[in-house]
Amino acid sequence: MTLISVVSNCKETARQLETVLQDRGHVVRSITDSQLRDAQRSFDQGGDMETGLFVVDVDCDPIEATDRIRTISEGASTAALPVLVAASADSEREIARACAFGATGLLRKPFRTVETVPDTERALAAASPA
Repeated sequence: MTLISVVSNCKETARQLETVLQDRGHVVRSITDSQLRDAQRSFDQGGDMETGLFVVDVDCDPIEATDRIRTISEGASTAALPVLVAASADSEREIARACAFGATGLLRKPFRTVETVPDTERALAAASPA
């Protein structure tokens, strides 16, 4: 199973995503900013290649979220991985900024299995076509 890495400083957002996605059998881990930098180094050195998708929360701290997305989308070994933005409906500016820096899709808050899981699975399928 492909690992989904959730990057958020908001523990509630991370917990909600973990619950929705793990209930459907996905392996999900929450990582902090410092862990993202460590994961980036690990990717660049050929390790931790099981991650197939990043979900970055843009609501808690939009400027830092943009930096996270840029880190992932500009990384030599992570540039091809999809980055989904987790955002509320009133975060249009943050969503547009995230897309400008490499985000490839959107998960709307509040998270609901009927929407979140299919969007996530489409992103995973697009990243690793059979």
